[in-house]
Amino acid sequence: MWTVLDWITPDRILTILGTAGEWGIVITILIEGKIALKEYRSARLFEAIKYLEDTETRKARRVVYERLVLISPMIDNWWDEDHRLAEAAATVCARY
Repeated sequence: MWTVLDWITPDRILTILGTAGEWGIVITILIEGKIALKEYRSARLFEAIKYLEDTETRKARRVVYERLVLISPMIDNWWDEDHRLAEAAATVCARY
């Protein structure tokens, strides 16, 4: 009669352990790849936020918000009337 103990030989045990080790390496590489991709995406997002939140852009947004809210209802072509506002609006648009 055949038993499980007949199947388990030192060669087969080493083969099973070797295969398990290889799969462990493959799984580790996949996990490291996923972590690296997350780090890459985070770095890109951080660079985009730094780009959008630099001092020049913040000042331009402030000028657009302050002047456009006051001037817009009164003047149709505000970009022709207020060149500082037009430059600030162009800066904000270029950043986004």
